[in-house]
Amino acid sequence: MNRIEILILMLLIFTFSGLYSEEAVGRTNFGESIIIINTNVTVYRNSKKGSSIIKMVNFLDIFKIKGSKIINGRIEIYIENGRSGWVNVSETSYIKNLGWKKFDKIEGLELYLPKEYKYNFKVSNLPENESGRSTQYDFVNPNLYIKIYYCEERKEFNITNLYFEDTITEDTFKKMLIHQTEAYYGEYKDPIEGSYVLDLFLIKDDRKKSFSISIIFPYFTLPVNYEKIILARKILFSSRVLHGIQ
Repeated sequence: MNRIEILILMLLIFTFSGLYSEEAVGRTNFGESIIIINTNVTVYRNSKKGSSIIKMVNFLDIFKIKGSKIINGRIEIYIENGRSGWVNVSETSYIKNLGWKKFDKIEGLELYLPKEYKYNFKVSNLPENESGRSTQYDFVNPNLYIKIYYCEERKEFNITNLYFEDTITEDTFKKMLIHQTEAYYGEYKDPIEGSYVLDLFLIKDDRKKSFSISIIFPYFTLPVNYEKIILARKILFSSRVLHGIQ
């Protein structure tokens, strides 16, 4: 093979690798881990289309990332006993920097929002009561409403102390550890307003300060399609408590 043929071959290799592979440069917010944000997600043996299936994983499972590349829309994760497999990035909490923007105007918290997401931002200091004090942050959008509360309570946070309607109980929420932060996650239909709500509670180190982040789909937007639910989960799981900030 002469020099020209070698150069042509190298050009073809780089061209096709660019089509099917990309660096996983973006945001997981779990250090080197990602969370599964869909139900019954397939783990494949490799990144190739038509690859055999290793196993199925569940919604809210967390796995460490192994590879540094996204190939054919998949990213490599560790599963168990040192084994690895590949999952579709679209079914994980992973977000690319391209197409997303960091929001850090709330002290002690950061999260990422889609660049095309339009909203009016409002801040309200709520009256202090016997439980403590809180600040409310609203991202006003008629189709996808984000509401964040920062609460400073007089006693330690306990999910059972929160007031829920009969249809929203402690069992609605799953306890998790997200980026070394105690968290509770739940999804439900609001029994009063009829909206569909995704809730994430993030608890600070002293357990008397917490963030509650809600994404609300108003009743007139229901039923919510799959793409919007996945988008909302990615937004929620991009959030991170900055523990060093009081």
